[in-house]
Amino acid sequence: LATYIKPDGIYLRITAKAQEAPEAERMIAQREADIRDILAPYIWGADEDTLDSVVGALLKVNKLNLATMESFTDGLLSNTIASSLESSAYFKGGLIACCDEAKKTFGIDSRIIESFGNESSQVAEAMAEVARKNLKADIGMSIAGNMNLGKKTGNIFIGLNSGKFKRTITRDLLGNRLRVKQRAVYAALFELRKMLLEEV
Repeated sequence: LATYIKPDGIYLRITAKAQEAPEAERMIAQREADIRDILAPYIWGADEDTLDSVVGALLKVNKLNLATMESFTDGLLSNTIASSLESSAYFKGGLIACCDEAKKTFGIDSRIIESFGNESSQVAEAMAEVARKNLKADIGMSIAGNMNLGKKTGNIFIGLNSGKFKRTITRDLLGNRLRVKQRAVYAALFELRKMLLEEV
C-alpha cells in the first residue's frame, strides 16, 4: 500500500503479487474493502475520479444546480467546477469579489463586513446566500479567507446554502498562497459532497 499526497487529498495505491492475475485482483479487492471499512467517510472516489466530477455527478443525480461566490480563491473554485465536461448541466456560474465594493455590489450587506471584517465566516455565509439568489441556483457555495504570510498558513471560510440548509466551515490550511487556494477549493468541494450525501 503506497500513499501519495496531492492537493485534493491523499491517494492510496494498492498492489499485490500472485501467481495468477485473478488471485492478485482478489487480494487487491480484499485490501480495498478493508480500507473502505475503516476510512469510508473520507473516501470520495477511485481510479480516474476527480473530486469535482464526483460532486458534479451527485448534483446531476439529485437534479440540483450550483452557484459560487469567492474572494480569496480569485476564481479558482469556479474554474475547477467549470472544467468538467458536463458542468453546464449543474453549474450556473460564479461570482468573484476581490474587494469590499464588489461584495457590496453583488448584495453583501455592508454591516456584515463592518461588523465582522471583509474575510470572515459571516461574510462567507452571506456570500453563499448571495450566489444562490443572484444566479437562481439550488445551492450556493462560497470561499473567503486570508493568508498569514509569516507562517505560510491560510484561514479559510467555506459557506454552503441551499435555503433550508446552511453551513459555514472554518479551515486552517498550510502552504504558500497558491497551495492554500488549491486546498481551499478542494476543501469546499469535499464539504459540498458531504452536504449532498446528507440531503439524499
